[in-house]
Amino acid sequence: MVLQSGDLTVTFRPDDGTYDVLRGGALVVERATADVLLDDGSGQRTVAMTDACTGGRTQDATDGAFVCEAGSVELRLHLDVANAATVGRSYLLAHLEVKNATSAAITLYRLAPMAVTPEHGGALWLGKNPSHHRIMENGRFLAFDQTAQLYTGDPPPFAFGATAFAFPLRGASVSNWSHVVADLDDRAESLVAGYFTVDHAAAAIGIGRDASNPRIGPDGREAFTTYVADSALIFRGKPLTHGASLSSETFYFDPLPPDPLEALERYASELARVRGITPWTRRSGPGHEVPTGWNSWTGGDGTGGYGSTIDDTLILMNMDVYARQLRPFGGTYFQIDDGWQVAHGDWQWQQTRFPEGGAAMAAKLAAAHFKPGLWIAPFWVDPKSQLASQHPDWLQPLEQGLVPAAAGLDRP
Repeated sequence: MVLQSGDLTVTFRPDDGTYDVLRGGALVVERATADVLLDDGSGQRTVAMTDACTGGRTQDATDGAFVCEAGSVELRLHLDVANAATVGRSYLLAHLEVKNATSAAITLYRLAPMAVTPEHGGALWLGKNPSHHRIMENGRFLAFDQTAQLYTGDPPPFAFGATAFAFPLRGASVSNWSHVVADLDDRAESLVAGYFTVDHAAAAIGIGRDASNPRIGPDGREAFTTYVADSALIFRGKPLTHGASLSSETFYFDPLPPDPLEALERYASELARVRGITPWTRRSGPGHEVPTGWNSWTGGDGTGGYGSTIDDTLILMNMDVYARQLRPFGGTYFQIDDGWQVAHGDWQWQQTRFPEGGAAMAAKLAAAHFKPGLWIAPFWVDPKSQLASQHPDWLQPLEQGLVPAAAGLDRP
């Protein structure tokens, strides 16, 4: 079964639940499948369309939806080869829908509409050598949403990814939301991928190679052997009752663009168009300039920043330096981050640190011609807070799971 738009082609094999992606006849993704990590009462296990299509009922594609059933779940993979309205270039959209086919509840941990793994003979063919690529991550390993860094195409495995959550993250590089993978030897041997939705899961993209058992093609090129578009239901998964369904986030995939940075702009433009967003730089009128400012967190405790160890003296000292040295270059916002409040959940100003309170601090910032900003996490509640004591019914019980004990966190 073949889907095609422009020079982008997707070939799905209903007999084994895998698909290929080609651009201009060149094979980029080989034997991808879709899979879900679940627990149906017998422990965590991965169910892939390779299992479902070969061992269960298979339905033909209808509007790009490929349906396979294997035991406890029905997997419905939606593939759409779309054409970017902004530039007339085609791309792949994919999402996976999982339906509970059992009579009891199951727990879903992870859904992936694209899963290239060694177990199914998958490969991502991009350039000659993964080590010659650079990966621009947009956030890292789900927890580090503030990090946008550049990594080599063959980074060492990151231990955090295998220990912090109730299920392992796949890939040596795991980017939140979107990434660019660019070949230093040939910029066209690149890709841009990301998500159009982040509605109920933590969207991540993992990539890696198996250095101990490299996949070498007949032309001598080495492939990436892991490439996954994971919708992670952190931290402890999501229960799915009998007959209920859940969908992954919608994944966007643009392989072999002429220029990877232009492709990143194209992804942003398509995302804005599809979601009805007007980018900040395209808004008109006062107040729509690109925001610049200072934040008291500045990296957090132990990494060169203040973290939550702040008080009014420290804040006003920084405000004075910022006003003298950076405001002439356009500095506008001045934000007080974590540490001003009594507790997570009790969002009143801590009198020992800020005896004059928030209104006085905001007035001082405004008098210095800054726009005051304040960090707040309305759904973060310390179990020792007054809010937790007075309204325990507002909190999700820990046994239903949003935070794993393995992560060392004790907050509902």
